[in-house]
Amino acid sequence: MSGNTHASDSELPSGPLAIESELATALRAQGANGERALNLLRDAQKVLSGPEQFAAPYEVAQSCVRGAVDSILKIAGSNFRGLRSTQAAVIQRAKALADASGGGSTMDADLSGLVEAVQELRAEEGNRGGFRVRQVADLVQKQTGREMGGPERQAALDSWHRFYDEASAVLHGSAGSMLGTLAMYQAVVAAASQLFLSLPVRAQRLHELAVVEHPTKALAREVATMTDPRAGAFFFRSATSERWLELLEEVQPERLLPDGQGWPAEPYLLRMLDIDPALIVDWLDDHLEAIASRGPAALGMTVWLLRGTGARAYPLLKKVAKADPGIHVLRGISFQLGDTPVAERTELWLQVVEDLLRSPLFTQEESWHAGLLLDAVVQTVHPNGQPRPNSDRLGRFCRFALAQILVQSLADTTAHWELRLHNDLRDISLQPDPPHAFNPAAARAVLDLARTDATLGVPLGERMQPLLTKLPAGAVRDRILAVHLLESYAADHDLHRPLDRQARTEAWWQLAIPLAGRLAGHEGPRADVADLLQLQVTSCPDAERPKLLTALTEGLGPAPHPDEVTTWEAAFADHQEVPAARWCTVRTLSPVLPDQVLGPWRPVLTALDKIFGPAPERPQSVWNVAPYLVTYSGLNPAKFSAIAAAEGPAAAVSALATATVPGRQEPLQPARAQLLAELVATDPATWATTPGAVLNASTTTLQAAYLNALRQAYSKPDPHPGDNLADLVAAAFTARANPSADQDETTEQLHQAIAALLHLGIDHGIDLDQEAPAWLDSEAFPKSKVGSRFPR
Repeated sequence: MSGNTHASDSELPSGPLAIESELATALRAQGANGERALNLLRDAQKVLSGPEQFAAPYEVAQSCVRGAVDSILKIAGSNFRGLRSTQAAVIQRAKALADASGGGSTMDADLSGLVEAVQELRAEEGNRGGFRVRQVADLVQKQTGREMGGPERQAALDSWHRFYDEASAVLHGSAGSMLGTLAMYQAVVAAASQLFLSLPVRAQRLHELAVVEHPTKALAREVATMTDPRAGAFFFRSATSERWLELLEEVQPERLLPDGQGWPAEPYLLRMLDIDPALIVDWLDDHLEAIASRGPAALGMTVWLLRGTGARAYPLLKKVAKADPGIHVLRGISFQLGDTPVAERTELWLQVVEDLLRSPLFTQEESWHAGLLLDAVVQTVHPNGQPRPNSDRLGRFCRFALAQILVQSLADTTAHWELRLHNDLRDISLQPDPPHAFNPAAARAVLDLARTDATLGVPLGERMQPLLTKLPAGAVRDRILAVHLLESYAADHDLHRPLDRQARTEAWWQLAIPLAGRLAGHEGPRADVADLLQLQVTSCPDAERPKLLTALTEGLGPAPHPDEVTTWEAAFADHQEVPAARWCTVRTLSPVLPDQVLGPWRPVLTALDKIFGPAPERPQSVWNVAPYLVTYSGLNPAKFSAIAAAEGPAAAVSALATATVPGRQEPLQPARAQLLAELVATDPATWATTPGAVLNASTTTLQAAYLNALRQAYSKPDPHPGDNLADLVAAAFTARANPSADQDETTEQLHQAIAALLHLGIDHGIDLDQEAPAWLDSEAFPKSKVGSRFPR
């Protein structure tokens, strides 16, 4: 079929059958297999150039082509998974199973291996041409340094696997035709050029394809055969004709879709978007399922591709948002929705926004971006700072959408706590920095819209209709109503709008007075609620005041009998609990409620003030961002400092040892100890006057804190505890033998504090108790970090 020598490249015939010198050089560079492939292709070329010299020229030519294909693929090697290797694995496992029959656990293991091998065989049977595609992928990676994407793998399957099958069929007896053989030869030469010619060599042809004004199906097939990922990317960066979309869709749809390495066709699709946006949006819509099957990254690229397409993209974005695409895709959608000009926002835009804001994944992972999107909805209602006309339903839809989003966000019980963490909802802002929790942002969006509506004269009933319709009755709804009434008070009582002022004012009080009663009945009122109640108490019209007082009184509920309060107060040291949350609510609101309402509750307030001190003028936040040493778990340093000044340190430490904080469940011993240390450090001279009395009134934990604080004070020049160190040392040593009932938990800490103080006494020349050295050696020293300084 072929001789041992061949003509030089310059002597080869030119025309459609010629092998370019660049390809010949590239094949030779591949080694023996490349040389053999080149020789066989030249033999096929000679046969096709003079078929009359052969009895069966086309069968001979096809045999040469088949050998060339085989040699090219052998350049990659044969160490790839394929149908033959998986079949061999099944046979091997079956033999092992037969050899191990009756072998118990060994046979079970072999059976498991056989099942796994059969599953791999089935997978390979369903992967037609997988072996050849893997060979081509290896060649592409070695030649270009790139991994083939989906289109390139499809091209390898459609070309090299097909070449091998069709040429093998002729080799095994099928007849070969002139046209079929010529087409096969030319296709193999072209495919070999795709594999082995460098990109600069092929650049001119790629450019010719890209700029052709009227491409044909034949040219589309040429693009479809590209196995070099760089060639496809080069083509799509330059392609200009709209016809390519239709032709490639018909010839190789995979070429236009994203793959694992990106989206090579994206530059072309962007170019077409500028020419015919509707065409590309429709095309993306038709192929959305195929794009989604390629993963979230493909959907993310789709969203990016749609930027700037406006309302045309909303139906497609809505489908993407509902496809569970992942947080990065949802964030991209939110960017596009937020960047849409107000004038271009439609009902469909709002639907996409709602889908996004109802996604727990988006609102939890991207709460900040969700807050900005909420603000975009608020701004949509009032384009150019004015309400939309009645004929434009978008404003009404936005109001109800925000209310429904808030309702859904509050379905989780933890959301109520997120709102309670904000002491005043008026402090929340959506611009420029939304809160990093979605539920407060959703509440603020509803309030922002209602506040702007009030400023623009929208009636109170219309403003509150979405909230009252969607949000269930309860503490959360009442609080949001309260904040809105606070924020709309000035607008609804505006003297500069006399025509409807009376109607607006009457509507405000008709809603506010029943609300005041409900607010007084809810536990844990926040500062914004207290501010509304104070506003009502101080500004209520005389005609409405009886109704307000009645509502507040009924809201607080019946006060306990004074004897019940006296009995509880006497037993407080034992149970240390407030019998009802209602008592704490009344105490919290007492600074803003009138005496007529608080009268029956005076015994309760007096008892609570005696134990916990006066209530703050304004409800305090349930979460204060402050160092722990400053908060002391809610214990009030000023209270105990005042007791120490008036009654002496012993009385103060006795009160501190039993002090409680309403609503606090965590142990208070660490906070008590830290507070005592701070009190001693602030005024050590006072606390050093009666050390024995202080230690006798203290728990073991407080004893250790007291002694450590005074020892540190004696080590500082200012403030100095005075000259009472000897009494302190003696009292400390006495305390070591009389710890309190909780000694098992904190005795070691107390002993360390006593040992350190004894050593301080030694440094100051104070004579210790005669038992002190032995105690330090036998009791304190083995456990103490201080150690003994006495000779052993």
